[in-house]
Amino acid sequence: MSEKIIYNTEQIKKILPHRHPFLLVENVHELEKSNFILASRNLTLDEQVFQGHFPGNPIYPGVYTIEGMAQCGAILMYLTFYSNEEKPPLGYFSSIENVRFKKSATVGDKIYYDVKLVKHKSSFYWFEGNVFKGEKELIASAEFSLAVVSKK
Repeated sequence: MSEKIIYNTEQIKKILPHRHPFLLVENVHELEKSNFILASRNLTLDEQVFQGHFPGNPIYPGVYTIEGMAQCGAILMYLTFYSNEEKPPLGYFSSIENVRFKKSATVGDKIYYDVKLVKHKSSFYWFEGNVFKGEKELIASAEFSLAVVSKK
């Protein structure tokens, strides 16, 4: 997988409203608008979630894995369809389907999010995502959709 960084954490913060400890994407390595995004995150012992999940046996929570995929989908959605807007719109989960967990990730692992835009209609966007530990070990997959809700 590519280690070239095209968006770093500070640039991602200009797109997503998430902040520590819930900004789950550190770097974007590849992005093809209207198609896919490849991003990553390094899992470190400093992360609060590992204090309670689980002491002595730190495992990265599955819900964080899925949320990281969604954050990648939101980055791809924004850069493809909304990059001319001054303030990025918020994308909210509208569905999560066919979630599969194959392995777990832990402290010291680097996880990669590989997310593809499947289709979009109006303010709804459908994605397929895979998360890998290292370059090849699949840990999770899911299909999900995001909806852009008007900011009133």
